[in-house]
Amino acid sequence: MKLVFIIGIGSFFGGVFRYLLSLLIQTKTKTNFPLGTLAVNIIGCFFIDKIT
Repeated sequence: MKLVFIIGIGSFFGGVFRYLLSLLIQTKTKTNFPLGTLAVNIIGCFFIDKIT
């Protein structure tokens, strides 16, 4: 049960950080294309590649 709680906390903070970063990037651009989401996904791919 402790492991589930730790994973949940990590997921919470990761989700909030992902949302805020996406929002920050999107507000800096003047396009309707979701560049914030694209950038966050690409950054996530690089992190996953470095971890594994």
